[in-house]
Amino acid sequence: MRAKYMLGFSFALLLVAAYVARGRAGDIAKPAVDLSVYGHVSSVVWVVKDLDPVLNYWEKLGLKNLVRSKATESVSPIYKGKLAPTTVRTAFGRVGDVVIEWIQPVIGNNLYTEFLKRHGDGILGLGFAVKTDRQLEEQIQYLQSKGVEVVQRTQWRNAEGMGHGAYLDTAAKGGGIAVLLYHDPDGPAPAELKTRFMKGQLLLVECEPLGPGLDALSHAPGVLDAAVFGSSLHAVVADAQAAMPGIRAALTTRGLMVGRLEHIQPSLEDVFVALTAARESQLGRSA
Repeated sequence: MRAKYMLGFSFALLLVAAYVARGRAGDIAKPAVDLSVYGHVSSVVWVVKDLDPVLNYWEKLGLKNLVRSKATESVSPIYKGKLAPTTVRTAFGRVGDVVIEWIQPVIGNNLYTEFLKRHGDGILGLGFAVKTDRQLEEQIQYLQSKGVEVVQRTQWRNAEGMGHGAYLDTAAKGGGIAVLLYHDPDGPAPAELKTRFMKGQLLLVECEPLGPGLDALSHAPGVLDAAVFGSSLHAVVADAQAAMPGIRAALTTRGLMVGRLEHIQPSLEDVFVALTAARESQLGRSA
C-alpha cells in the first residue's frame, strides 16, 4: 500500500518539475498544472471481483466502519468516448484522511471490468480532489496537452448536486496506476465538514460488553445515532449534558458496566460515517 501512495507522490513531483522547467523557459502553456490539486492523495480506488470476502478480510485485520452499498446503476458513465451503462457495488472506508473505495462491477463493459480482466483484484487508481467542475476540466485539459487521455468519465448524485470524475490513462506508462480527478460537492474542508454534517453533539461511551451496549445506546432517550468506534461507542445527541443521565440509566438498567461517558469533539472518521450513512439513505430513497 505504501508503494501505491509513493506513486501518487512521484506523480505530483513530475508535475512540479514540468511546471518549473517551463517557467524557466518563460513560456508556460495554458492550461497550466494546478499544483494544489496534487499535494495530497485523497482516495484510493480498489477494484474486486467479489466485494464481501475482501471487506470481511480487512475488517478482521482491524479496518473499522466500512460502509457497504447495494448494487446501483451509475449515472451515464462514458467509457472510451461511448455511453457505457454500468451497475456496481461499492464500499467505503477511511485510513487517516484518505478514502478507500472498493468497486465490484456487476453489469456493463467499463474500466473496472477491463482492469479485472487484465490484472484481477487490485488498486486501479489514485484520486485527487478538485474544488470545482471548472478546475476539473482545466486539469483534464492540461494532462491531455501532455498526451494523457480520459479513459472513463463518471458522475453521481449528491445532496449538494452532481459530482463529476475522470479517470486519466496514465496506467500504461505510469506503472499501472490510473489518475482519478474528481469534484465532489459534498466534500468541503475538514473543519467545514464537522460543522455542516455533524448534526448534534458527540458522546464517548465506554461500556461492557460492547454489543449489548450498542443496542441499549441506540434505544436510549435523546440518542440520534450510535456506532462502535474501536473499543468504545459514539453517540450523537442533540444536547450532550441533558442526554448523559438517561444514557447512563439505560445502560445500567441492562446490567452493563459503564466507564467513561463524556462529551467529545467529532473526528473526521465520525464525519465520514455520518456522510456515508446519509448517502446510503439517499441511494435507498432513489432506488
